[in-house]
Amino acid sequence: ADKALAGALALLPNDPSVTAAIKEVALSRAYKYLGVGQDGKFAVHPSSYDPLLASDNPLIAAHAKVLAAVHSGSLPNNAETGEPPKEFVDAEAALNDAIEPPALQAIYTGLFGGLPDVAPDARLPDGTGGGPGMAIAEFALKHVPLADAPQDAVADAAYLVPPGHRWPKNNGFLRLLPILRFSRVILPQPGDIAVYTTGYVVERDKLGFVRGQAALMAAVVHVDPFPPDNQPVPEGGLSVLVHSKPAKEASCGYRHALRVVPPHLFSVPGGGPFVYFYRRSPQPNP
Repeated sequence: ADKALAGALALLPNDPSVTAAIKEVALSRAYKYLGVGQDGKFAVHPSSYDPLLASDNPLIAAHAKVLAAVHSGSLPNNAETGEPPKEFVDAEAALNDAIEPPALQAIYTGLFGGLPDVAPDARLPDGTGGGPGMAIAEFALKHVPLADAPQDAVADAAYLVPPGHRWPKNNGFLRLLPILRFSRVILPQPGDIAVYTTGYVVERDKLGFVRGQAALMAAVVHVDPFPPDNQPVPEGGLSVLVHSKPAKEASCGYRHALRVVPPHLFSVPGGGPFVYFYRRSPQPNP
């Protein structure tokens, strides 16, 4: 496919169908490497739901079951109205009526930190842990040198992802990350930023539609070497590890696999979770 498309591009350099096909091949390879599904839908690892499904609180267990169905696509939004499924609305309402959001956030963060593949107290590059009060995006971006960036934009970046449990989610990362000289890439490497989104928002970045509103931001800290094109990819994809702080109130950051995330953060039905990678250019564009 690569050879055929390279030949087609040489003959038809301005044909949008050729450039679209090249992008699809690149995405297909990325999905295979990362184990996230050929349709482009980000796959949350099943273990992420396990502590919620096993909770002694039946409301948390019921909410987790509905979230898993929403994320898998088996419980879609209403096709005619676009409204979230009733099962999801009822489970969210019951849970939030029974447990105050700050307490619920603490429960969810504690369950996430107890997963076997999650290491609490991930360190920032300066050796500190990012205690309570440091926002989700602020923690992730502290892994990237930003001394030469506009500092007002750096300060605004703390609000790229909801700093609190019930803040309205947003997709402002599409506008602010380019100001900080980040651009979207297909295959990650250490030093990149991963932006996780949920729900559907029709707004374009330079590589096409971004479906979703920011729910989590993380720093990529490890990526297994990508095998040559003629070599098989390990079952389940390559290992990609990230550092994130899934709640502003959390006492520390966490080191975890790309697909092992707190499912409750992706609580806007309609699409995803999805994940996108951004890399910062060392030099301003000419």
